[in-house]
Amino acid sequence: TFFDMPKDLPAKAVASISKDKLAKWAVETEIVPSKGAATRTGQWKVTLLTLPDATQALSAYDEWRSAGYHVSLLPIPATNGYEYQLRITQLATRADAVFVAESLRNKLGTNSPKVSH
Repeated sequence: TFFDMPKDLPAKAVASISKDKLAKWAVETEIVPSKGAATRTGQWKVTLLTLPDATQALSAYDEWRSAGYHVSLLPIPATNGYEYQLRITQLATRADAVFVAESLRNKLGTNSPKVSH
């Protein structure tokens, strides 16, 4: 059974669901191993870009966030100040990180994403 609570409408009654529908919904909501799962304790990351200045880095950060990616921006000490790395972090396994890196290669200016632990 399931309960449907549409936004801005009265709740619907508890209803039965077919096994096929349940299987379809499970695929949509379950974390699939090695397909880019991020977890609170995940220790793998993908560095998407390393940029030389803060303005470019913030622009890239905004672009990736607007596209729906949970990226973080990290300043890294460099010879003449800082470089800025745009990363996706907390990936559960190396396989998840590799999947993310390969999936995002050549998107939004990323040519060679790097996987690390």
